[in-house]
Amino acid sequence: MKTFLSFSCFFFYLILGISQESNTELLDGNPVLENSSLRKGSLYFYWGYNREWYSKSDISFNSPSCHFTLADVRAKDRQSGLGFKNYLYNVTIPQFNVRAGYMLSDHLGISFGYDHMKYVVLQKQLVKINGSIASTPGQLKYAGVYLDEEIKIDSAFLRFEHTNGLNYISADGEYYFEFWHRKKHSQSLGLVAGLSVGLLYPRSDVDVFDVEGVNIFHTAGYGFSGILNLRFQVLKHVFLMAQNRFGEIILNDILVSEGFQAKQHFGFYQTAFMLGINFNLLKSAKSFK
Repeated sequence: MKTFLSFSCFFFYLILGISQESNTELLDGNPVLENSSLRKGSLYFYWGYNREWYSKSDISFNSPSCHFTLADVRAKDRQSGLGFKNYLYNVTIPQFNVRAGYMLSDHLGISFGYDHMKYVVLQKQLVKINGSIASTPGQLKYAGVYLDEEIKIDSAFLRFEHTNGLNYISADGEYYFEFWHRKKHSQSLGLVAGLSVGLLYPRSDVDVFDVEGVNIFHTAGYGFSGILNLRFQVLKHVFLMAQNRFGEIILNDILVSEGFQAKQHFGFYQTAFMLGINFNLLKSAKSFK
């Protein structure tokens, strides 16, 4: 969280400094974006790293021998340690975002992307359990019928993670509003607001009663979200972006093992910082005529 706040402060001070030093043009209601780097025909691509916060979740488990629900389970993301190896060499190990988009008009665009998030249920927390667990050789310790009883989540009972990862593959409809630029649009600042819908394709690592799950990629559900991003065009074809994404994830088919499934839904908030490139296809085509 401290890193996020520090980066945010740096980002806004950078923008403030540039705006004070430059001869700016404030835009009125419907600006003419003839020289804008992001207008109809623009193609853009970005890569960045994210953090997530999750709401509490009820998790239900179903197999031939058990049917039970854990209430208000807490979870967090899993950040990789800072360093060259993780962020410049093994670039897909940390939590990352990658996305490509196209501007259909001067303000409206569509993009497709992949958010690699991670979700880890906290160990040693006490939660309420409801349901039944049959007496079998693998689950003698926890056999019984439960009605709002407390149980501790530990490795012997449950290890529950979407760490490779909580993969959100989505399409976003976006509206871009530019509210500041330097003359000739050498630099600009704007907001990107939008709505998103997508599929969840996690590789869930779930061990129940100390029995290892299958841990394979599986289409487990869907999600929807909204975005509100701050976009700063640094150079003609290079931009920085601070993203805020918030929404709901519904996982109705989490694969634990053969014949053993789980389901849950929860809200999430994501913040991410991205570096991107963009160029205008229509403008490039004209230059070749």
